[in-house]
Amino acid sequence: MSQADQILEFMMMIPGRKISTWIAYERFHCTTLAQRIADLKAKCSVIHLNGKKYHIMDELVTRDGKTFSEYWLEPVVVKELELF
Repeated sequence: MSQADQILEFMMMIPGRKISTWIAYERFHCTTLAQRIADLKAKCSVIHLNGKKYHIMDELVTRDGKTFSEYWLEPVVVKELELF
């Protein structure tokens, strides 16, 4: 299983759970999380899980003077206008 697949599986286990570079390194020995996330986004823009659709989201976070990205799965929100 590729690192990208392992990362996606990690996020799919608990949608909304965030993964950062440190977690990716500890769990999967991945030093290029941003690239693996880009690979996943290029492969599939929407993740299907348990009959729901999710997007891979990201956010820059600053803690203890260090800035890094966190990634997670967030449900796709269908706007009312899209229903008609």
